[in-house]
Amino acid sequence: MGDWTQIPNWGQMEELVIENAINPIQQYAYNNRKNATDIGYDIDAMDILYSIRLVDFCIVSSDS
Repeated sequence: MGDWTQIPNWGQMEELVIENAINPIQQYAYNNRKNATDIGYDIDAMDILYSIRLVDFCIVSSDS
């Protein structure tokens, strides 16, 4: 999940994404104050948490 429009040379990365079966999710950065990607992860995590029974839950991300 991220704002793929902000990645330089995205066209070159697109082939690698397809080859590795990665499903990129576009999350536009609507403003500079909010981190829309982190909020999107939180919403997705809560949706998964309440829709299926889980024993463990782990989110791995990178923040610069």
